[in-house]
Amino acid sequence: MAEIAVFGGMGEVGSYVVEALRALGYHPAIIGRQPRPEVANYQRADLFDARRVEEICASHDMVINAAGPAAVIRDHVARIALLKGVPYVDVGGEEDVFTSLAERQGQASSPCVLGAGFVPGFSSLLAYLVRKKMQRVDKFELYVGGIEVFTPTSAKDFLASLSQRESYSGCGVVGGRITRIATREGVAPIPGAPVFSALPYLSAEHQRVARSLSFDHYRAYNLIADKHLVLADQGDPSGRLNALVAASEALTSQHGTQQYCVVHARGWLADQPVRFELNCRFDNGYRLTGWVAAVTADQLIRRSRRQRPSLCWLSEAVEIESLLEQLSQANLFRHWEMSLTPDEEVVFEEGVL
Repeated sequence: MAEIAVFGGMGEVGSYVVEALRALGYHPAIIGRQPRPEVANYQRADLFDARRVEEICASHDMVINAAGPAAVIRDHVARIALLKGVPYVDVGGEEDVFTSLAERQGQASSPCVLGAGFVPGFSSLLAYLVRKKMQRVDKFELYVGGIEVFTPTSAKDFLASLSQRESYSGCGVVGGRITRIATREGVAPIPGAPVFSALPYLSAEHQRVARSLSFDHYRAYNLIADKHLVLADQGDPSGRLNALVAASEALTSQHGTQQYCVVHARGWLADQPVRFELNCRFDNGYRLTGWVAAVTADQLIRRSRRQRPSLCWLSEAVEIESLLEQLSQANLFRHWEMSLTPDEEVVFEEGVL
């Protein structure tokens, strides 16, 4: 059995990576910063201590990074794993980090997968699922988000994502061009769910997916229960962080934890217009992220060396339907409904979900 090290294995996401790996039959080493003598198979390490990270990489067959914030960790672990020739999976992933690692790619050919989580990662994989179901996709809409408590680390990553230079708030791809689009109010992701504000957000990942699949009409929305989550205390970073965590705690206390992925797409199959609908609910985004990373690592380990990708994003590393099957078997989804039906209205309508 392969030896796997999980950096940040005691954290909110990392603990679920460990849970998933154990369910898959592995005995992962848990890597953390603080002394934890009561935890089995635990190793202490500072992620910024290059020599210590090298030691851990050299003694394991696979490294998964679940430590954060991603904007702080960046490629500190990834570049060492790449140099040591150790397969690497990261729950996060930023475009400039990918670019930095690509410059080092010639030094090693081991797999290095970024964006192996919920967002980034799983949510954007759904566009590839739609493309497999249709001959041509004319319109694609993705709604992601819900209600869940932010940890200080996840809050930092969320706020950092909103300020990325490559991302466009309030925009989508319309006619192949980045265009301003409107916020949608009163969006209920599935019957019986609370209503949300759907804020257009075209991340660098969304742009890459739209280009890769040649989608000329691609809109992605963040489902936000309270817009104050993204507007409060904008002039004070620490105050905004604390307000975000506090507001998420209050919302979760009132409504309970709930996360959604909703897809609406229109296109063609066998020269007939069709409509694709996906409505998904799950209760823990951190757990879904951990399982996506663990299943990705498991799929890489089971492949021959020739079949393994080198530096890539999640969409190039996993088979989406196989990933969905494993996530479903782990009972991660409370609600999953997918359909492909004839489309009586060929013109894509603006409006309610």
